[in-house]
Parts: sequence; C-alpha cells; structure tokens
Amino acid sequence: MANTELYIKRQKDMQRTATIRKWSESAPEKPSVFFMPETEKYDYGLEVWANLPHGTWNFSDVPKSILDQEFYSGYGSQGVPSFNAWSENYVYYVHEYDGSTSLYWVPRNPPEQNH
Repeated sequence: MANTELYIKRQKDMQRTATIRKWSESAPEKPSVFFMPETEKYDYGLEVWANLPHGTWNFSDVPKSILDQEFYSGYGSQGVPSFNAWSENYVYYVHEYDGSTSLYWVPRNPPEQNH
C-alpha cells in the first residue's frame, strides 16, 4: 500500500471515536514511554481527563483508564490532552489542525542535513 493510501486510511480511521490505545496501534512502532500532562477541570472538552492519572510511565504500564478513554477526534474542540510518547525511533504527539485531532510522529533522531 502506498504512503498516500496509508495516510488516507489513517485519517479516516481517526475521524471516529478514538482512544489512545487505537492511536498507538496505528503508529509505526509501539511507544515505550508515555507522558500525560495534568488536565484542569475547566479545560473545555477535556473535563473527563481531569479525573484520570497524569505523569510518565513505561507504555506497558499506562493505566487502562487513560488508554481506553474514548474521545472524538473529528472536527471540533480537542478531545484529548496534548500527551507525548516515545519509541526507539519516533516521538509521538497530538496534532490539531483546523479542528481535527490526530496522532503525529517525527523521527526521534533525524539525520543531520548538510546545508
């Protein structure tokens, strides 16, 4: 499957109700470390996350209440806190563009470029 087809499939999958667990399954590598910031009860659209744990874990130890908390990733307000995760080769982050929320990743150790 071409990269463009994979990108379109991933975008369609993420337009529905999502969970961090589902997102992690679409990543090129399983994350090894996960960081969830503290969420305030008055953060619009994120109220449910305020009662969940926050901190840094090995990905295998992330509480199920975080991994399986459903949120809407389609157009509208951001429904998931801006968490970060790491694998051996990638850094994962929440990206919101024009009201749609997605999981993005970049190389953890990009090659140096000669200018």
